[in-house]
Amino acid sequence: MHFFIVDNGSVYTENIVNIITDGQHTYNLQSYDINNQLVPSKADCIILSGGIKQNYEQEYQLIQTTSVPIFGICIGMQLIVKAFGGTIRELTKQVYTDTKCVQLNEVGQSIFGKKQLIVHEKHRYVIDTYEQTGLQILGESDDGIEIIYHPSKPIIGAQFHPEVTVSPDSNDIFWKFIQQVTGYKELIYAQ
Repeated sequence: MHFFIVDNGSVYTENIVNIITDGQHTYNLQSYDINNQLVPSKADCIILSGGIKQNYEQEYQLIQTTSVPIFGICIGMQLIVKAFGGTIRELTKQVYTDTKCVQLNEVGQSIFGKKQLIVHEKHRYVIDTYEQTGLQILGESDDGIEIIYHPSKPIIGAQFHPEVTVSPDSNDIFWKFIQQVTGYKELIYAQ
């Protein structure tokens, strides 16, 4: 499988690259720049990394127009929500933990095979409104919405960082997102 990774300035982008290459997959990495067009040539999946708040017009266009499956992480998920007309809001303080408990709904449980996930989280913004976007929720925590997906487009997002290893399940969680959004249920990856 070939990935197109958009680096939004995340300190964890190297983790994404390592997970993908450990699974014997290939990738192109492009650092986000408002002046450079995002072209996911021959990509089977686009990953929008976490990062810092800036002007993301190119990514909004990519999210709205591409048919390539998209997995958004942290700010990548927030960009998905905003691209579909939702809003985000700033928290009073940054969330930073290796033990965030995400409660999965019934659909989320069918994807991940469990009722909850323990994950790494580092962010300052959360989804505020999403109702008009067409996106649906798969999981929530005490901070709000943690996992969203589009029911008719290959788009999924996580507020947390599944690329950061905090439990024996971390790698599996990352690849379950990829399997879900791409439809490749027999995807090979390093355990």
